Amino acid sequence: MEEKMLLVEEKGHIGTLIINRPAKRNSLTPDTLVEIYQVLQEWSKGNDIRVVIFRGAGDKAFCAGYDIGTIPTKVNPDLQERLKGGNIVEIAMEAVKDFPYPTIAMMNGYTFGAGFNLAMVCDIRIAVDDIRMGMPAAKLGVVYHPEGIKQYIHALGFSTAREVLFTAKTYKGPEAKEKGMVDYLVPQDWEQRLNE
Repeated sequence: MEEKMLLVEEKGHIGTLIINRPAKRNSLTPDTLVEIYQVLQEWSKGNDIRVVIFRGAGDKAFCAGYDIGTIPTKVNPDLQERLKGGNIVEIAMEAVKDFPYPTIAMMNGYTFGAGFNLAMVCDIRIAVDDIRMGMPAAKLGVVYHPEGIKQYIHALGFSTAREVLFTAKTYKGPEAKEKGMVDYLVPQDWEQRLNE
């Protein structure tokens, strides 16, 4: 049986979306992004879920970005219909940004590319103290989508957003916090400590 790439949990008024591809460092696929969009649309219609937490499965990565190996080479009519002609990365990020209740990125490891973008559109960003994060588009020779650039500017300001997008630098815990990419740093074993 194929494992779900997005785990959806509801506990009280808290909804948790767990990107579940640890072997691929929780990289995003078109189907995962569509599902994130659909779950958020459903939750936003009601009053039951009042905070959404994004996590990555395992303890190595929050999200290593968009899995370019999953970009469809042929037009999938079902996917095209669900996208309604738009870019799924943009659509999913807008759904997170526009969610009517607080969103929290709990970054437990590597956070790159679209995963970094996902964290930037969340209201609160919590990361393990040894986090590694960055936007490698410039290093790959890829132009990032315009809405994503606006989202970086909104979250980080012009100066830091330019640095992130132009240099493709990898930021580590304390520097990421200093630059405003992370609001809170916690130890890697924070969950164990919480349960003690």
